[in-house]
Amino acid sequence: MAPRAAKVVAEALKLPPDERAQVVDELLRSLDEGDDLEDEDRARLHAALRQSDEEFKAGLGIPEADVLDLLRPR
Repeated sequence: MAPRAAKVVAEALKLPPDERAQVVDELLRSLDEGDDLEDEDRARLHAALRQSDEEFKAGLGIPEADVLDLLRPR
């Protein structure tokens, strides 16, 4: 890593976690070539992903065997 980038990373690591997450989000957005999603749609997508993750962590997922059975041709 270039010294300038290393300095930026070192400073960013001093931030609280929520602020580091905001920095990461901004950096990733700067690299994104676009996904054609409006901000509202992106917010809904992220909310759905968070909900799905919470459901999975709570044990509310679908068993792997059931998913594979649904995907297999009949």
